[in-house]
Amino acid sequence: MKAEEAIQLLIDSIIKRVPVSISVGAVKELDKEQRTCTVEREGRPELTNVRLNSVISDHSDHFTVFPKIGSYVLCVMIDEPGNCYLLATSEPEEIAFKIGSSELVAGKDEILFNTGKLGGLVKIDELVDWMGNVYSDLQTLKTQLSTHPVAGNGAVLGLNFMPGTPNPKKETFENKKIKQ
Repeated sequence: MKAEEAIQLLIDSIIKRVPVSISVGAVKELDKEQRTCTVEREGRPELTNVRLNSVISDHSDHFTVFPKIGSYVLCVMIDEPGNCYLLATSEPEEIAFKIGSSELVAGKDEILFNTGKLGGLVKIDELVDWMGNVYSDLQTLKTQLSTHPVAGNGAVLGLNFMPGTPNPKKETFENKKIKQ
C-alpha cells in the first residue's frame, strides 16, 4: 500500500467516527458580542448559539464573518444540533479580522483599520497636487520678497530664506502597503 492510500484510509476512518452534518437556514438573530447567531430552518427546529467561528476561543486573534439578518447560511453540526458553527453565508453584513495589533473591520459603507482612530486615508494624488500649489506659491512669494526694492533679500523684514525645500512628490508620502 502506498503512503497516499494509507493516509486516505486513515482520513476516511476518522470521518466515519465523527458525525458531521450540514444544514441550510436563514439568520434570525445575531449576537455580535458573543459571536453567535440563531438560524431558522424550514420544517426543522431552529439552531441557537451557532458559532460564527469554527474554533472556540477568546477571539483575540480572529477572522469573523457576521451574516446579515435574513441571509441564507450553511451550518456545520458536529455530534449534535447544539454544537454548530457557521460555514458560509449568502450575504455578509460585516467582516472582522485581527492578528496581533493589526485589526480590520469592513462593512457596507466603511472600512476601519485599527479602530479608525487616525481618520480617513489620504487621497495621495490630491494631497500632492495641493502641496505642489502651496510650494509654487511659496517660491513665488520668496522671489517677490527677495527682489522687493525695500526688503531686498528679506533682511529688512527679518526673513532668512533657507534653500532646499523640495517640490513635493507622491513617492515621499505614499505608503504602498495599503492601497484602495
